[in-house]
Amino acid sequence: MGIIKIIQSSIDHELEKKYTSIRQTAARLKKAARPCVCGGIAPPIKTKIYTYRCIRCDKRFTNVSDDSGRRNLNDFLNASFKEFNHLLDMDYYDEAIELLKQRANVSDSIN
Repeated sequence: MGIIKIIQSSIDHELEKKYTSIRQTAARLKKAARPCVCGGIAPPIKTKIYTYRCIRCDKRFTNVSDDSGRRNLNDFLNASFKEFNHLLDMDYYDEAIELLKQRANVSDSIN
């Protein structure tokens, strides 16, 4: 029975790390998001520089006044955030977007 507790503890720890990364990524995406005309928020698209997609209406748009952190423009294909407080765990980008959508749906249903 001792080995089962050790395995369960290890699994719980890994799941907590994953959920923490998803929550942090969602918070950073929300902070970098732009408002959409529909009232939703539009976080930056995964690897596109200055391109956003609304989580409510799915509208895509660009914004040249992006202040979501310095990016390494020497490597055009690498558009990820470069400052530590803007770093996203891109492994969990999709899960973070889903979390933002769920939160927006809950907020919409309350209002």
